[in-house]
Amino acid sequence: MPRAQYNVAVTFDRQRISSCNCTCSSTAHWCSHIVAVCLYRIHLPTQVCLRAPVSESLQRLRRDQLQKFAQYLISELPRQILPTAQRILDELLSAQPNQINTTCGAPDPTAGASAYEYTSWFLDEKTLHNNINKILVKFCVPAPIVFSDVNYLSTSAPPAAAEWSSLLRPLRGREPEGMWNLLSIVREMFKRNDRNAIPLLEIITEEVMACEQIIVWWYSTKAA
Repeated sequence: MPRAQYNVAVTFDRQRISSCNCTCSSTAHWCSHIVAVCLYRIHLPTQVCLRAPVSESLQRLRRDQLQKFAQYLISELPRQILPTAQRILDELLSAQPNQINTTCGAPDPTAGASAYEYTSWFLDEKTLHNNINKILVKFCVPAPIVFSDVNYLSTSAPPAAAEWSSLLRPLRGREPEGMWNLLSIVREMFKRNDRNAIPLLEIITEEVMACEQIIVWWYSTKAA
């Protein structure tokens, strides 16, 4: 059985991925096909075709070529494009002033943001919220303690020392690893003056503040 083929489009804007989409049925912002294309682009940059914005390509066409482009585009996807194309034609041919007739130029989603706008990473905030929540919930669940030294069972540390040991253990072992990795990414983004670090840090902070056990630990540490 032949494998299904999907079309992936990734938009870059000033060294950032501003948008991406895939024709597969996945509901995730970043499906496996998009990730595969990005990895392929990183390892084999010369093998991936980079295209100029559509507005630049249209400027190179003559009038007859522009008409042919529009008609071929409609004939390729008549059901999806024809209603919208007819509506735009009616507005362009209308003698009444409307937005499309009074506005200079036209939008180009392939051109990215303007020079005065700041580019945002294409971030799946919902999935990131869920993943951080799962990491924190798993980290806060009490784990069994295994002692390799039998003699250690006969000596009990003071309650205060045992509590401080449990609080310091994650810091010394950099646990949970996923959260430390995210904070490292945020720190690196701030070093590069990338303002996309702010929404990422906000997501991390919101999930940490929503975890009751972490708030209890924080209060115990401050009150000690």
